[in-house]
Amino acid sequence: MRINFLIFAIFIQRRDAASIDKSIERKRVIENKINDAKLKHTSI
Repeated sequence: MRINFLIFAIFIQRRDAASIDKSIERKRVIENKINDAKLKHTSI
């Protein structure tokens, strides 16, 4: 029972880490788009 709980906990942590990585990546993409838009508007 305890071993199953440990495996389950590790599985959840890995899944959370993967989703956190995805959200960080998504945030970076959005920031890049915002910066590109700012550059376009300031150069005109």
